[in-house]
Amino acid sequence: MNLTHREPHARLPAIALACVALVGLACGANRRPMGSAEAVTHGGVERSFVLYKPEDLSRGAPLVVSLHGGGGTGHRMQNYTGFNELADARGFGVLYPDGVGNGWNDGRDAINEASEQDLDDVAFLTSLIEQTIEEHGFDPERVYIMGISNGGFMTAALLCSGSTLFAAAAPVIAGISSNTFTGCAPARPTPMIIFKGTDDPLVPYHGGPIARTRGEVEPTSTELEFWREVNGCAPSISETRWADHDPNDGIKTRIEIWRDGCELAPVHMYTVEGGGHTLPGNMSQYAPRRFIGAPNQDVIARDEMWEFFAQVSSARSEPR
Repeated sequence: MNLTHREPHARLPAIALACVALVGLACGANRRPMGSAEAVTHGGVERSFVLYKPEDLSRGAPLVVSLHGGGGTGHRMQNYTGFNELADARGFGVLYPDGVGNGWNDGRDAINEASEQDLDDVAFLTSLIEQTIEEHGFDPERVYIMGISNGGFMTAALLCSGSTLFAAAAPVIAGISSNTFTGCAPARPTPMIIFKGTDDPLVPYHGGPIARTRGEVEPTSTELEFWREVNGCAPSISETRWADHDPNDGIKTRIEIWRDGCELAPVHMYTVEGGGHTLPGNMSQYAPRRFIGAPNQDVIARDEMWEFFAQVSSARSEPR
């Protein structure tokens, strides 16, 4: 592996920017349980990450990889997603890597420090995940990835690079950037659960400029068609249902499922009608609504993700 462990940092690098659109996505007060930060060197660059392991976690447990949004950190993602509490209850580990300059080089043109330096974040994340699996005994057949915003675009970049690490993926308020889509070549079908808001002012649901100057995103319809074809799903929707936690907030969530022809690699789409650039189920208003839109609690995305991850892995393990 091209990773060299260093002594754990006493603290993670400080966030240089305030919590604003496409920058926060991981802010919140400290809560327990929390993992500790560690440092590694990859390609001559010092990197950092947080690994959370519940007490007495047995070898062969699943691993969730959680990628922060632009301006975030792995440390803050623990609070924003709430995955640690779920990991304690369900018995899995969570890896929270840090992007250089609080961002990822997800294939878009010079959107942050990581892309300006042309860092190979696909290689870094691949090496870090592989080393984490080996050193801590996680099940390599049950490694799942989720990413928010910049982290969601990075999730797509990993899958499009041909990575075979992930048993399922969950991009949130992101998509496939036009740059990445041009050369996207997944190595195999990957179960997908996707969360997007129709009123996201930063990552447009119907495609176009991301936050005006941060590249282009493919339309959601194009993204869905692409993943369905990769996974071998029939074009017709297998199931549609709705969730509406608060009928008075003007927001409701449409849940569409494609599983016919792709029972082992289904595609689930959570479209938050009226929703903004927020993680469903987290009501943190980390920036004004005029910048990021409205949060909602129609579904708890974290719980929906884990149920999806567990179900697809269970289906794959059943005798056929």
